Amino acid sequence: MKKDVLTQEEQLQQIEGLKSFPFFHGPNLDVYGFSYWLYDCLTRDGYENIRPNEIMDLLLELAVPCATEKGHIFEAPILDMNEDKKWFYPEGKTILLHIAPISSFIHDFIYEIGDRYLKVAHDIEVPNFAYWLKREDIFTFTYLHTFFSQLRGLMKQVTSLRAMLMELHLSKNFGVEFGSLSASLKEKDELHKYAHNRINMAIEQEFYLEAITLTESIISDRLSMVLYLRGEKAKSKTLNKLVVLSSAILPDTLSHRIDEWRQLRNFALHNLVRSSPIDKQVSPSEFNTKAKGIAISGNKLVADLEVWFDGFLADEMNPYNIRISDKLERMN
Repeated sequence: MKKDVLTQEEQLQQIEGLKSFPFFHGPNLDVYGFSYWLYDCLTRDGYENIRPNEIMDLLLELAVPCATEKGHIFEAPILDMNEDKKWFYPEGKTILLHIAPISSFIHDFIYEIGDRYLKVAHDIEVPNFAYWLKREDIFTFTYLHTFFSQLRGLMKQVTSLRAMLMELHLSKNFGVEFGSLSASLKEKDELHKYAHNRINMAIEQEFYLEAITLTESIISDRLSMVLYLRGEKAKSKTLNKLVVLSSAILPDTLSHRIDEWRQLRNFALHNLVRSSPIDKQVSPSEFNTKAKGIAISGNKLVADLEVWFDGFLADEMNPYNIRISDKLERMN
């Protein structure tokens, strides 16, 4: 496979252009444009046994069965046609494909490019869908990496994304049937919303111990879920143990904040009347002032943990990423 010879400066310019390539028009993928530029990247990386119409035909083959019924695929005219665009819009129109069905077949699409057209074999029983992609395929990798990044960005706008990603991960790694946990995860999400509302109400009405207790419950549940998604079922649900077990996964700053708040929480829950008789006693007003501060800081901590948790699911646990496979076997 002979690659195009480009100067380093030319290569960097083209790669930078791919990093900002506009794949989507609103929620719709331009099928013609996507297919042509993927072909262009493949040829720049030295793959010669594939044509642009084969890429588009494969994409439509997989998309049409799950997109036509709901009107998620349709033709659209190119409004700003010029001579350059005639190469990949010869009829002055394109096909737009809504984001909704893409998630159901995009892995198969990329796998079939390598298996059906590029004829890249593998010796792995269940290969990575992009098993054929090599580290030196810099144009194709950058193109697909940008595509998946934009796809994830659009998916984050979907309110049910958190539950969907958790269920996808559990079904893939723990043998849970996809779809069987939808109701349970929805109920869990509603309970979290209820707990958040109760915390805010408790702080407003000066029931600080209730706010602190609910905050601990939310933090413990999120840390337990993080560990479970990483394949580790926590034997103890105490906040101290969960902080220790999850410290290798959470950002250091967030982990330290949780541990510091845990120690403050111990004061609020145990130090009003449970203190040594020889120590200075905490007055009710002093205790109430400290409990208020702990409740408010805990509420902010929970909000920051939720932001990180969403990112953890939407990026790290998201199956819509492109990764390089280090092990593959090529056909002669």
